Amino acid sequence: FQNNKKLAQERLKNIQKFYQQGMVTRNEIIRGELAIKNLDQGILTLKNNKKILNYNLSIALGLPTDTEIVPVESLQNKESGIGIEYYVNLAHDSNPLLKSAKTNIDVADKNIEIIKTDRMPTISGFGGYSLQRPITTRNPVLDMYSGGWQTGISLSYNIDNLFKTKEKVKLGELQKTQANDAMTLTQQNIDMAVNAAYTKYQESIQQAEILNDAKKLAEENYKITEAKYLNQLAVQAEMIDAQNQKLQSELDYANGEINVLYQYYNLLKSTGTL
Repeated sequence: FQNNKKLAQERLKNIQKFYQQGMVTRNEIIRGELAIKNLDQGILTLKNNKKILNYNLSIALGLPTDTEIVPVESLQNKESGIGIEYYVNLAHDSNPLLKSAKTNIDVADKNIEIIKTDRMPTISGFGGYSLQRPITTRNPVLDMYSGGWQTGISLSYNIDNLFKTKEKVKLGELQKTQANDAMTLTQQNIDMAVNAAYTKYQESIQQAEILNDAKKLAEENYKITEAKYLNQLAVQAEMIDAQNQKLQSELDYANGEINVLYQYYNLLKSTGTL
């Protein structure tokens, strides 16, 4: 907007010279001034929108409200040619949902392992030492110390486990199957999300290239129309129309660049790394 305003101001100076020379009428100057006023309105709207966004972001980030946030992101080094396999593998390694699903499978495996231990008998060892005074097993009672050691091993087995363990194992295996199905579903959802995000990212890059070509064409059209206007081969209305096309193409390209950045970070989000 600011660059196009400078061009409009330069064009207005030329129009004023033509008017002084009697080559154009007063309405040509009015059109030029109106074009600059329209650009001023656009600049004012953008500045106010920027202030609002800056204020909201400062509050969201816990910064002082008078902080000025300056965008410095660029389109360079965004790994546009890496390929979808890289992002799919990145999602498989890093996505928290997939990690959680894998943990549930590990828990199910450990649960089955614990259940199967019920089939085994329980072995325990014991030991002890006793010291007694007086000895009361004699008559009369002897005022002496009596000591002894005892050690042993006990073996026990719950017969009930022969019938219940098998059913518990089946339940544990069913839970593992459910965990595997949940992981498969989670992975499929992630793969679809990554594929969609990657496709949109590539689309945004191609759109930005097309918009850049359109911008160059609009700039060329503006220069040709300007040359014709300076040589009195085009009217002011054609000049303003060429400027509007140039401005719109530049705005479209700027929005295209923003969309590339948005789709790139949306792709990272789909992998679980953002």
